[in-house]
Amino acid sequence: MRNVIRVAGLTISLFAVSACGTGGDAADPDITSTTGAPATTEAPTTSLLEPATTSSTTVPSTTVPSSTVPSSTVPSTTVNGSSGADTEPPPAPTNVTCTAGGGSQEVMLEWDAPTDPDDVVDVRLYVNDGSGFARVSKFTVESGQVLIGSYRWSAVAYPVPLDTEIQMAVTLGDAAGNESGWNPIDVYSEYSGADCVS
Repeated sequence: MRNVIRVAGLTISLFAVSACGTGGDAADPDITSTTGAPATTEAPTTSLLEPATTSSTTVPSTTVPSSTVPSSTVPSTTVNGSSGADTEPPPAPTNVTCTAGGGSQEVMLEWDAPTDPDDVVDVRLYVNDGSGFARVSKFTVESGQVLIGSYRWSAVAYPVPLDTEIQMAVTLGDAAGNESGWNPIDVYSEYSGADCVS
């Protein structure tokens, strides 16, 4: 039996060959049969650019390179001999004391100089009047409002509630924005500003 198929102006002839024949006939590679089932013919795959084939073709997979997005994190620095972002705050100030400030509602806090003064860029002063700690002052070390000595540092907190028992604390900040812990002290500042008891 002959079938004629026209594809894009080409004429393709197909011949069906019976699977029945003499025992010595060689089987056509394009003909497959299964015992007990009728013979089937697999049509060859044709392309104008490739030769006919009956096997499937595996197309190699293509990997598209991923693009690298620049990081928007804090620049890497060396901390304690290892590379990475600075996440370690300065140590909390110790031996905090107070004295009366130069004006009304001012209290000067004083504490031991930090072990690494070059790591400290700002000082923050807090007051707790019974409703929780609130920051009342923040100064950069370079502002001149932080008095720096070899053994003790100090800064003036303002405004501070007068004639009432309060707590005060000081923290230190570094260039990466890390803030130290604190060691709060109990303070009583008189209205006249003449005394501060810690």
